[in-house]
Amino acid sequence: VAVRVRGPRNGEEASQLAIRVQGSTCEVHAVNRGRFPFTFDKCFDSTGDAPATQADVFETLGLPLVDNAFAGLNSSVIAYGPTGSGKTYSVFGPERSLGSASEGLIPRVCNELFSRIQAASVSPSGPPTRHVVRVAALEVYLEEVYDLLAARR
Repeated sequence: VAVRVRGPRNGEEASQLAIRVQGSTCEVHAVNRGRFPFTFDKCFDSTGDAPATQADVFETLGLPLVDNAFAGLNSSVIAYGPTGSGKTYSVFGPERSLGSASEGLIPRVCNELFSRIQAASVSPSGPPTRHVVRVAALEVYLEEVYDLLAARR
């Protein structure tokens, strides 16, 4: 389980942030209630002087997903959080970001996956390999499930 803590938005001050990251621990500072530490496998801190990049997220989380796919295993990405917390940015990146440094996790995983498939298909050693890729993208919002790959009406 990984967590990404976004930096302050315009108009917000870093001193007002309710979460502090130290290594794999995120500490929530609740006003008048104290501090509550939570430990994760990985914390991506985008609040400090050296913010976590989209590439950092991909290298840590995305590459193992592709490795698992080539080992015949299923993989999932679940982004959870309130509106405005950075889920869409982390998973997809901003609009028109394909090929840029701000490109999100899913486009990077797709690029890596299909690059490896193409490399395997032109390999002269061994018999040809058949690859099947199945993808689902769902959003749960206000207890309704939306298929993000379905044609929009």
